[in-house]
Amino acid sequence: VVCDPACVEELYSRAGSKDKTLKIYDGMWHQLVGESEENVELVFGDILEWLTKRATVDDET
Repeated sequence: VVCDPACVEELYSRAGSKDKTLKIYDGMWHQLVGESEENVELVFGDILEWLTKRATVDDET
């Protein structure tokens, strides 16, 4: 374990932003280098989904 999940959860709970997401990927490394292609695709998919949900264009502005 590179990052203690309890410490990460504490940081998450103290972060001021209300728009935040915490995902813990059990058994994965702290970085994507050295991960399997499947794991890299999973993480990038989650990142893209998170960004896409927040990057919508409001036609009324």
